[in-house]
Amino acid sequence: MKSKEYWDTSFEERYKQSKPKWPLKVIVVPHSHNDPGWLRTFDSYFHYQTRQILDNMVDKMVQYPNMTFIWTEISFLSEWWESAHPSKRRIVKRLVEDGRLEIATGGWVMTDEATSHLYAMLDQLIEGHQWMRSQLGVSPQTGWAVDPFGHGSTMPYLLKASGVSRGAVIQRIHYAWKQWLAEQQMMDFIWKQGWESTQMPRVGLAGIGDSPETSLLIHNQPFDIYSIKHSCGPHPQVCLAFDFRRVAGEYTEATARAVPVDARNVAERSRLLLEQYARAASLSPFNVALIPLGDDFRYDHAQEWDQQYESYSRIIEHIRTHPADYSSASVSFGTPADYFRVVRERATQAGPHSIRTLKGDFFVYSDIFSEGRPAYWSGYFTTRPYWKALDREVEAALRSAEIMYTAALSRVRGSPSSSGGAKIKALLERDYERLVRARRALALFQHHDAITGTSKAFVMHDYALKLFAGLRDSVRVQARCAQVLLDGGSGGSGNDEVAEAGGIAVDEAGGGRVVVSAAEVVGAKPQNEGGFSLVPDTERESYERLPRRLPVTLSPTEPLRKIVLFNPLAQHRQDLVRLHVAVKNPALLRVLDPEGSSVTFQINPVWNDSTVEGSEWRSSGMGSGSGGGWNPRREMSSEVVEVIFIAELPPLALAVYSLQLGEKSDGVVASKATIFCGGWCPRALISRGKERSWFGVSKMEVGGDVQLENAALRLLVDGRTGLLRSITRKAAGINARVALSFAAYPSAQFHSGAYLFMPDPNARDPERQVLDEEEEGAEEDDGGPDNAGDDNDDVHVGGGNGADEEPGHRQRRHRRQIIITSGPVASELSVRYGRLLLHTVRIYHTPGPMGDGVYVENEIDFGMPPRYRETELFMRLSTDLGNCKETPNNAGGNQNTEDGQQKSQPRFYTDKNGFGTQRRETVPRVGIEGNYFPATTMAYIEDDPSTPVGEGQRRHRRRITLLVSHASGVAGWRPGWLEVMLDRRTLYDDSRGMGEGVVDNKRTLSKHWILLEDVGDVDSNEYSRPSILVNHISNGLLYPTSVFVAEEEAGNRPAVFHHRARLLSRPFPCDEHLVTLRTLPESAFPQFPSASALLVVHRQAFDCSASKGVVIPRCALAGGSEGQAAFHAGTRLLGAPIASISRVSLTGLHRHGPLRSLDAARVQPMHMMALNITFAMP
Repeated sequence: MKSKEYWDTSFEERYKQSKPKWPLKVIVVPHSHNDPGWLRTFDSYFHYQTRQILDNMVDKMVQYPNMTFIWTEISFLSEWWESAHPSKRRIVKRLVEDGRLEIATGGWVMTDEATSHLYAMLDQLIEGHQWMRSQLGVSPQTGWAVDPFGHGSTMPYLLKASGVSRGAVIQRIHYAWKQWLAEQQMMDFIWKQGWESTQMPRVGLAGIGDSPETSLLIHNQPFDIYSIKHSCGPHPQVCLAFDFRRVAGEYTEATARAVPVDARNVAERSRLLLEQYARAASLSPFNVALIPLGDDFRYDHAQEWDQQYESYSRIIEHIRTHPADYSSASVSFGTPADYFRVVRERATQAGPHSIRTLKGDFFVYSDIFSEGRPAYWSGYFTTRPYWKALDREVEAALRSAEIMYTAALSRVRGSPSSSGGAKIKALLERDYERLVRARRALALFQHHDAITGTSKAFVMHDYALKLFAGLRDSVRVQARCAQVLLDGGSGGSGNDEVAEAGGIAVDEAGGGRVVVSAAEVVGAKPQNEGGFSLVPDTERESYERLPRRLPVTLSPTEPLRKIVLFNPLAQHRQDLVRLHVAVKNPALLRVLDPEGSSVTFQINPVWNDSTVEGSEWRSSGMGSGSGGGWNPRREMSSEVVEVIFIAELPPLALAVYSLQLGEKSDGVVASKATIFCGGWCPRALISRGKERSWFGVSKMEVGGDVQLENAALRLLVDGRTGLLRSITRKAAGINARVALSFAAYPSAQFHSGAYLFMPDPNARDPERQVLDEEEEGAEEDDGGPDNAGDDNDDVHVGGGNGADEEPGHRQRRHRRQIIITSGPVASELSVRYGRLLLHTVRIYHTPGPMGDGVYVENEIDFGMPPRYRETELFMRLSTDLGNCKETPNNAGGNQNTEDGQQKSQPRFYTDKNGFGTQRRETVPRVGIEGNYFPATTMAYIEDDPSTPVGEGQRRHRRRITLLVSHASGVAGWRPGWLEVMLDRRTLYDDSRGMGEGVVDNKRTLSKHWILLEDVGDVDSNEYSRPSILVNHISNGLLYPTSVFVAEEEAGNRPAVFHHRARLLSRPFPCDEHLVTLRTLPESAFPQFPSASALLVVHRQAFDCSASKGVVIPRCALAGGSEGQAAFHAGTRLLGAPIASISRVSLTGLHRHGPLRSLDAARVQPMHMMALNITFAMP
């Protein structure tokens, strides 16, 4: 295709021959698309453009009483509202009440729909909707999403479940989809969820067939984009003549074409424009058109309001007063609500099912390059992964803070009054401002030019600063609330889960650190009464650096340290706790659980990796440290060790573990990890390791595979490369080749950038072997293979089989270094490839979910540009799974096998924002770039049921799932392959508006789980779900345990506090995920926390046939009618009496009726449910 405009003679002929049932109805919708950051920062856009737009809106809509306008970004509206004069606020409220100003969607931003996670998508919607109710007293009725780069089915579900029921407008979908929908006259359709029945949905209230709970009426804008040029009809050059903006000093392509409408040309202009409108309406069976009138940051000058209104109002009035000349056509200013009202009226008249349905999503979005080939917007799925990972860190920290805050505040408010309790309550109420700031920082980053990584570098820096501030605020709120819940305050609730001693105060001079001291707060106890503070176990100097673990010091004078853990999940969980401990004799270490019983633990070395910036200490070969680059002379710390153990944590509970120095070392030696080194190992590391640290290092004399094994799994790792080769699930008797590899696609210059992904079609090699390149670079850095530093100090062990030797050449010297660490808690293998990659694979020696999967970490560092220019780095899993459907060979176009069978193209599955899954089928003709899809939590492949089984072999359908810790692009474009993009660097702009390449890469840590499961035979067309095991591990990956270290205040006697605090009486059912428990604002004073909280759950449906032999301890499904009970009988929130429970819409604006207790709540699989819980106040 040479043009994005599909209108051709076939469309023209159909238009001319059509005889519409209804007269033409046109709704002209003035709008201004305001990006909360892109080429400028949010604040810059607001002060230089958005403020003027909203000021002009108030003035001009008073001046022009029949003009309408729509707004979407509450982030901007709330900023304007803060400084707006009360008279302007009153005008806005009146405009909204009259329906002339519509707030569409009502989210904090117009969220991205590919890379945002379910929690953040909903949270920004809650923030916007709650603001609308408190300030405007309304709730949104329609959705408006005209700029996200592709559309998914999650957002329609969230809108419908939030009360946005009339319909939603979308814009950017693949140009071929636009053409198909135009051919089918399906610009309006009902978007169903993938799990819904294939039967026609129940007839809704409006009689058009949309489900009352899930399906939503959607209008797809038929043409390329939301500008005036591409909105009035199929011919952009005609539409340009109807953009009447004229601003001094500004020249656009419309300037020379558009002529203001007056009495002399109104008839000709009206006829020409109405012809375009009619063509647009012909793409709908109802002869109605929605015509946006605006563009990015339009109406920022007062004269544009006059220019657009005066010309369009003349056209509208001329058509109205000459009905015979225009077949009784009607054109008017309006809003999306007006459009959907007309569509629903005409659809109801047309009869049941007059609007057809669709399932699935609209990824990958594509427009067209100037040379006519498709341009696939699949690069932004991965662009700037450091920011995407930071987004998830903030999400996890904020979610934990919200839950702990709701519990702590309700307990303090519900306690008997006292001076200490009143002060604690005041401090917590002040902390609500921190929560609001963190909410809004995370919400702002869901903007479709933020989390996508598609803003200019300085704008991305501004986003990160806001996120980092939100992260710190969230952690501070967690620390204070943890102390309240463990200590209880002098005005404690008296609940048996909460201690009754002490109070809290804040050391603002110390950065807001929370300090507990009864003497400071109550003043009734001696000055030296016990006090403590909680500090995080990690430190982050700036957002640009990964967190660094702070050593916990133990000594004969301080032999005991308390470690506070919070489980933010509503189920029991196992989690690995990792602590750096500064101790002279690690043999004396003990770990105790909250009851004082000994816990199995493991002592690992801490490694240093030096750079020109300084030295960083890093845990046993893993990427959990920060900052530094590659140093071939790796050493173990002689002062700090790593202590790891598996914590068993109740749901929504705080637990206090202890690190202790014992008097004897009997039996503790068994906790000491065994260390092996393979590949390239300096002699100093092997011969002098024991002299410099507590550990010794042994040579790994292997030339083949390394085996890692626990009770459930057996892994084979290539001893030469350090990369996984296969996984065996022992109990089920299934094995799969799972060969990990790393490579990179060379980017096509000017065709691959922040938005777009396209491998270089002219590259000599389609894939760059970057690990080999990194090793060659490492040799050069060390003086080359003949002068590699202290050459006599090198030992090369493992993999010395001459595989890389060439005749007549000396064997190539590899600079990869493999470290194996094994102990009673975990066994892991880490391999370093120069500065680029630190890769770790780990298994756990513990019964339960953690022992059933393979944990993988990748720490990627591209360094400073121009290193790794035009590089798209990925990790690939090459497996022997048969994910192509075998069919009789009766058609062409697919792969043929020797036995006459035909193979379809590979299938794989990705999640959709953590809300359900979507099947993906490879389409070879669109290239690799068109077969990359977004994954926010997981992707998996599985044997097709048609895959043949060898004679005498037991039937096993295998599934391999890859979990991701942040949004990434994934693909499965070859049989048995599953790959995930890790990072991208493109020096050139891809001509999609950002105006620069992406070169601000940072050292990024990506975390994954790989799970091999057996699944039952099911219909391949049935909606696919992950297993309950995968859901459980994924939730744990996304929401890690919060870890704090208790520090006693100088001069105080040892603090006394409870070692457990539970927030739930019973765990939630195994398949029910707590999305959020969020304190709502006071309606009159939104800066102040109310007595109500919004509890949102998601029933994560699962595949019952997968991982049948796996047991998740203390995790049961709910009973009740049809298994739809939301909670186990007797489930309640502990610590504060509840006054009322009501079922509400997802954002809390609409009440659906009261509940007697949590026992009465019901929720179906895949659905979400929200409850308003109001706590009793004394």
